[in-house]
Amino acid sequence: MLRRMRCLRMALACAMALFGGAAAGQWAPEAAHASLAACYCVISVDYPHASHHVGGTINVSGRVDCEQRMESIFIRLYLHKQGGGEWPGTPASMNNASYLKANAAAPCSVGPGQFWGEARVTAVPPAGWTPRSATGSANGFVIPLACGNALTDGEDGDALRATVERSTMTFESNAQE
Repeated sequence: MLRRMRCLRMALACAMALFGGAAAGQWAPEAAHASLAACYCVISVDYPHASHHVGGTINVSGRVDCEQRMESIFIRLYLHKQGGGEWPGTPASMNNASYLKANAAAPCSVGPGQFWGEARVTAVPPAGWTPRSATGSANGFVIPLACGNALTDGEDGDALRATVERSTMTFESNAQE
């Protein structure tokens, strides 16, 4: 059985080399997505909140989710304070990926204030899609915070953190039907 599988893989590799196809290490769209006319990448930004991982900080997180793998994705999150103050997070990038997450944080000592998050994203789709790269951004809602605690006048803080703001980037296939 093992020998049969090796022979099958070898035959497939030879056929791809002779008749075209993705070489080893190159990305090829999954069959289900190969016929898509458009591919969307959704940028999401959560509400700023008290960090669950690093005490004494105000944190915001965000992500980009694409319908198919991109050649590369870059994301950087920023935490903003109304009236001044911007805290950039560490940039993140990944090749051959369909999603990526990032966050930004500031010490609680910068509060109280009105805070929001911003995600800036660049995505490069596989060959055959336009535009060849796209840049997009999304801004989250402004939330009043004092040292990481939401000042929501009795609203449920957990429900607030579960809500996100979104933006979309669109790529179109160059494939002729």
